[in-house]
Amino acid sequence: MEEEIDSLSIIGHYCESEGLIPDKDDVTQFLEDQYVHFGQLFERDGYRPWEAQGVLTQLHNYAITHYLNYTNQQSTLEQLIYHTAYHGTVDNTEDNVSAMSSDAAIELLPAFLGLIPHNFDSRSWFVAAASTDDVVQLRRTLQYMPLLEEILSDEEQTAMLTQMVPDSSPAASHALALYMDELVSQFVNSPRFLEYLHTQVTATAQTLPALARLSPKTLPTHYAAYIEAAMDDPGRHTSDRVQSVRYVDQYVGLCKLMSTYHHNAIESLSSSITENKESVTLVYVDNVLLGSLKSRGDPSLLALRSVQDDDGRFPLVAGGVYAPTKAVVTAAEKAVAEQGSSAHLHLDTLSVQPLRYMWSEKGEDTILDNIQTIQEIRHLLE
Repeated sequence: MEEEIDSLSIIGHYCESEGLIPDKDDVTQFLEDQYVHFGQLFERDGYRPWEAQGVLTQLHNYAITHYLNYTNQQSTLEQLIYHTAYHGTVDNTEDNVSAMSSDAAIELLPAFLGLIPHNFDSRSWFVAAASTDDVVQLRRTLQYMPLLEEILSDEEQTAMLTQMVPDSSPAASHALALYMDELVSQFVNSPRFLEYLHTQVTATAQTLPALARLSPKTLPTHYAAYIEAAMDDPGRHTSDRVQSVRYVDQYVGLCKLMSTYHHNAIESLSSSITENKESVTLVYVDNVLLGSLKSRGDPSLLALRSVQDDDGRFPLVAGGVYAPTKAVVTAAEKAVAEQGSSAHLHLDTLSVQPLRYMWSEKGEDTILDNIQTIQEIRHLLE
């Protein structure tokens, strides 16, 4: 609470000194106005309204504390990013200004647009900040695509995104797949660019997010094998109560042990041995078994069934691993405490972020073979 008050005080004092608000006590209204302009950048990814407001407050506070308290002149601020983007460092001995990384320059763009509303050359800022083969920056750029559409042409956007994507990078391909619905819509007149994106995604088996964002009818033949595997699931369930999101409020790692832990958790469900069993929660929506949530390591959900919504998208594909929200993890922990190591959790709705196939490091053939294995395991559990 004290940290929040300090942030509001810092933002209020800066905005009053720059004439953005008549009095520092009006800072709450200022931030609400910023939320109106920029909140949708975060809410469309799955942030709840208060989470989006919190992120925007943090970005404004960080921009002021680290940069604008030292220099509030547009020319100096632009020099800061130009020097940082092109030379990696800036001579800041006189102004005591911290050099700004390219990642920070893009991440803080909504804050700078709000704090320097007049004559801020956001196009030059973004072009200067863009770097090559940077997955973190790529993810942030995709999140801010609505801003890019206002300041860059389609040709400039395709060139920038292409240089940001490292070849054969699962992390970069996953980021692209998470935003594939928006990329397809935005670059409908750039078929060669879309072909490049789809090739990157399917070459690294990062198709789960794309299947969750787009109907199979709108996906090219690159995805045919993955679509067929999801469609042919004999237990395929249709529901609009499972939602795919790009953001969840907890971190889920994807180390190789993740697959091992999920495998052990499933084995423990079918084992007659009662000692030292893995804690696992079977998750149901519509009274239908959808997946198993492991507790060892970072909590993640292994989909035991493919789920298709009314628009044809697949928020769950059997054999895929998904990140649940904290609320689901907390409910699962409570279920285990009450029911024992093998618990059942019935939910009205489920929001998950698609991560990767359980065996994705072994290639497409292994993924497709093991989707069949997952379906057989589900049959035994029902």
